[in-house]
Amino acid sequence: MCYETFKPEPPPQPPLSSFSSAYHQLAFGGYSPTSGLLLLNFFDCTIFLPSQLAVAAGMASQLDKAGGSGAGSIVLNADTTSPFDCADGTVTSGPLTLTPLAFDHNEDSAESLAVLGHADPCTDRRELGATASTGGLRDPFNPYDFYDPNGDGTITQGEVNAVAGMFGAEAPGPPYLITHDRGPSVGPNKWNTTAPDGTIILADVLAISAQFGHEC
Repeated sequence: MCYETFKPEPPPQPPLSSFSSAYHQLAFGGYSPTSGLLLLNFFDCTIFLPSQLAVAAGMASQLDKAGGSGAGSIVLNADTTSPFDCADGTVTSGPLTLTPLAFDHNEDSAESLAVLGHADPCTDRRELGATASTGGLRDPFNPYDFYDPNGDGTITQGEVNAVAGMFGAEAPGPPYLITHDRGPSVGPNKWNTTAPDGTIILADVLAISAQFGHEC
């Protein structure tokens, strides 16, 4: 069983690179199998503005071992006084709900089906992984960052060639196909692309080429 929090709002622009990195951070903590209490430390006391602000953040949640939602709180400690060690900062907390998800949950599959005509082949668990070749280093809320035109879960040389062969094509086509198009990358990887933008350009060819052989 895995747990997922709320879907975040789209990130501010710029920088675009912060969007993808927000989904691939490690949080260290502890879990008690007896009590079901989960404690996570998002980050230790960190100076965000030198001589002005240090922040620490963490969460505590009581998980339902029977499979229901977990309930707890998220805590933010903001210290604006020297020595900026979060020892005497202002502590703010708010409610937090963790929703249990199936092992093969796929958050963005519906949008992929509506826009591209096929479900996203990568589960959230795969996309949050650390190995790009098996679907990792991707955003589970972005259905466009696994560049698989036919949606079968494997990015082949034939698909790379098909996108390259449509270079310069524009919607509505032909030869343009929306399944073979992607929008700009939000980084940090070439494949962290966005929704189709109506024109197949060199960036699209490079994006799918960078994913050759990736599979979910």
